[in-house]
Amino acid sequence: MCVLWNPVVLSCPGGYVFQPEVQFCVQESQYQCNTEVTSGPEETTTTSTTPEPTTSVPECEHRPSWESFFCDNARRALVANPMNCTQYIRCQVQVPANQHCPAGTVFNDLYQDCFPREHETCTMASVREDFCVSRADGSYAHPFLCNRFVTCVQQQLRLESCPPFFVFSPTVAHCVKGSAVDCSSLLN
Repeated sequence: MCVLWNPVVLSCPGGYVFQPEVQFCVQESQYQCNTEVTSGPEETTTTSTTPEPTTSVPECEHRPSWESFFCDNARRALVANPMNCTQYIRCQVQVPANQHCPAGTVFNDLYQDCFPREHETCTMASVREDFCVSRADGSYAHPFLCNRFVTCVQQQLRLESCPPFFVFSPTVAHCVKGSAVDCSSLLN
């Protein structure tokens, strides 16, 4: 059997047999192993020693990079690395590659970009509570999500979202047609 593209010889526990169609061990009563042995033409050889029994290990198909596991059926160019939130996998290249976000950021799959993180956790940082302190009433760009914005009223903040397919324009202070996936780098 191949485990992560490496050939491995395994055996089932007592009372179980390997069922090749489902690729795992089942009770002996559930599957009858093919005990028929096929052999080639007989050879006449004389040897003075008895050969040791060997176990045949199957050849495994070419081992792809571990990143390609996560890129199979991926609908986006970038996929979050499920083992490390500060990394992502670039799928739409010849050989999928693991990439690192800049220090202090985490990858956000929805926005396909790296954003500041909350302390040392994998949570994307939120808007600071003092964001509206010393700001005039009005709407301001979210610090790192371009389809969101912050409305300040009497130094109190309220998080708001643009409608689908719209992003917040700080120039005109309201939502305009655009894609959140394409604009996150504009906020840096």
